[in-house]
Amino acid sequence: MSETITLSTTGEVATVQGVVAAEIAALKDRARRAEARTVALKTDELARERRRRAVRRELDAEERAERAAVDGKLIDRILDVDGFLDAEPPMALVKDVLDGGGTSMFIGHRGSYKTAIALDMALCIATGTSWGRHRTERGRVLYLVGEGGGRAFGIRLEAWLTHHDIARDEIRPWFRGVDGAVPLMSDAWDELVEFARDYRPALIVVDTLARHQIGLDENSNSDASDAVAKADHLRAETGAAVMLLHHPPKGGSSGRGASAWEGAADSVFLLTKDEPVPGQVEMVTTKQKHRPETGKWAFRIRQVDVAANGIWPTSMVPVHADPLVVDKAAVEAKAARDAALQTEVLAYIRGREAADMAPNKSEFRDHFNASKRREAALDALADLRMRGEVEEVPGKGRSRVLHVVADATILPFSACNEGADA
Repeated sequence: MSETITLSTTGEVATVQGVVAAEIAALKDRARRAEARTVALKTDELARERRRRAVRRELDAEERAERAAVDGKLIDRILDVDGFLDAEPPMALVKDVLDGGGTSMFIGHRGSYKTAIALDMALCIATGTSWGRHRTERGRVLYLVGEGGGRAFGIRLEAWLTHHDIARDEIRPWFRGVDGAVPLMSDAWDELVEFARDYRPALIVVDTLARHQIGLDENSNSDASDAVAKADHLRAETGAAVMLLHHPPKGGSSGRGASAWEGAADSVFLLTKDEPVPGQVEMVTTKQKHRPETGKWAFRIRQVDVAANGIWPTSMVPVHADPLVVDKAAVEAKAARDAALQTEVLAYIRGREAADMAPNKSEFRDHFNASKRREAALDALADLRMRGEVEEVPGKGRSRVLHVVADATILPFSACNEGADA
């Protein structure tokens, strides 16, 4: 028989089990009511937040409409000669290289140090440091880190600041970055425009264009035109120059995909690794709307120690190379390559002659075509024939074969220079 108790409040007699069950039921009921109140509060808060956002979007739309009504009047954009001649020119962010308010592109294959060189230019602007021999105009920078963000991007900043002996406090107000891509056609891009409108950067770097074109057909000029309009809106709202980092197709030198981006760009720069000499990076101007397309720069990549982080001991910093030294080094490197190939050509012909199998021109081409050096080898052969060290002589039947003149020798390039340098 179940144990009973007398309730003090009512005097009723009830079983213990019944009392416990009633208490449990009451607790559950209170918990359900509390949960329902919490859900209702969250629902009300979400509803209020949605209303606030709707009002904010409506106000922003009204502001944009007002600006468009002012800026969009055709009559206000009709200028006489004085209006054009007396218009204020854009600020030169990097003298003779990069103008304020425009769109530029850095194009290079993977491993061509696009990020390193673009970040170098951006940080020179953020600190007012000369970019090589070019003076900069100090301004704020907003960097969109579409790939390799977080601490990986942090060591790039650390290495650059260390190399240039600049404290982080000095740059803090002048540099902001977005960690992760901001798709051009997303709501996040509109939020970016709002932030940038208040931050007023002089330069916005989009690294890389591919990461920020998510959801768009890279080969569609229609999609690209829509994206260009978003970038143009960002420039118009902030007055900033926008720099886009992009990849070329395999074996190409123009931007991958639709041509609308390069068509809209004011300046385009091509980066090539191991040019003009191995171990360096060459950057050349391929388009400038407002100045001659003559810019050419060379960089060495220096590894700079960074603070212990458990993964990366160093990070890379581009260093401008002396263009005169680069030109001399390029000439010397080419001469050394030519001398090595000419020596190989002589050795090949001599070896065939020793086996009584002197090669004709067709066999010569086939031999070097196997290593994909036919054209270079033919150039080397032409130089050797011009100097009289190789000649064509009658072979078997009516054929003509290649023959090395006695004592023909190609000195190593370093040996050739010893006399000149002494």
